[in-house]
Amino acid sequence: RDECGTWYNNLLINVGPQELATFGEDIHGEMYIAYIGSGKVLKLGSLCNLEFDVHIEQPSCEQANDGSITFTHGNDVMITPTESGLDYQALPAGVYSFTISNTMGCVTKKCYTLHAQSIVPIDIGEQIIRACFNEQTVFTDLSNTGLDSIRVNKNNALLETISANQVLLLETGVYTFEGLRGACVVPVLGLVDFTILPEITLTNFTISDTILIVGGDYAVYVLYKNGDLFATNSTGIFNIPDITTNQYSIEVVDVNGCKSNLASILFNSTNESLLKQVSISPNPTNGLVYVSNNGSNKLLNASVQLFDSKGALLSEYSFDQTSGIDVLMIDLQQKSGGMYYIKISDGKTQAVFQVVKGE
Repeated sequence: RDECGTWYNNLLINVGPQELATFGEDIHGEMYIAYIGSGKVLKLGSLCNLEFDVHIEQPSCEQANDGSITFTHGNDVMITPTESGLDYQALPAGVYSFTISNTMGCVTKKCYTLHAQSIVPIDIGEQIIRACFNEQTVFTDLSNTGLDSIRVNKNNALLETISANQVLLLETGVYTFEGLRGACVVPVLGLVDFTILPEITLTNFTISDTILIVGGDYAVYVLYKNGDLFATNSTGIFNIPDITTNQYSIEVVDVNGCKSNLASILFNSTNESLLKQVSISPNPTNGLVYVSNNGSNKLLNASVQLFDSKGALLSEYSFDQTSGIDVLMIDLQQKSGGMYYIKISDGKTQAVFQVVKGE
């Protein structure tokens, strides 16, 4: 049989060992079989010489029709696909048979199997993406993956097919992805749980004539001066000695990368009165700090807060001179050396004082 399972000869004779007399060739090189008892001598024809080479390109995937079978042969050899009209330069996976013949009447059949190449899945793992309020998601360059586009499925239903660097506005939901490389579908492993985060609105900050403390727990604080970037830090504390002559604004960025709206900082001149009537001493200090009111107006249930150099609230006090307390003591003896801030608010105005503690 040939590779396709077809018999080479039309005549098939079953012969037992006791019947076979001779098997050999004559002086001319031709093959003969002689059978005992039947008086028959069969001549085997010489083997046809069909010279050709074949080159096979496997399809890139199950969905692709880019496989090929290419023959190289002389002018006397003819290759005919068994299937009529078959273009064997654009083939999907499958078994293909060909009739190969020459001008001498030699004919044979060959079969070739094309196997689709396996596709290696892209593993993104299980991810949770948090986007800011009304923020668009940008699908980055796909060149490193070899993908042409991505099918985005939301809650097991096709949402959209997108190309590289395309912007897509997503809503809260669970998303799966399929990569497309030509006609091939590339599995993308993992789920993406996408959550829309609420908008950040910055309203809490404290300002004196030289110091700004921004409230809240944020990853980055960004200060602008007259519309230009002025300073960035992770503490929310800024020294701005020229607040009365320049326009400042602040924005914050949370741990998810969401930004707040720009908030303008307006200096209230009434802060000056509180700054002038309250004193902090000694400064620098080795441990104890005393807050006193030197003005004619007594402090009524004023709030006093102690912050470290990163803006973290350490302790809070109440300062009410109507109860006979004219001096408030703050103990820094157990604190490490460095910069501290004391914020005082009487309900109408507020001021911030910088204190240095020695080692």
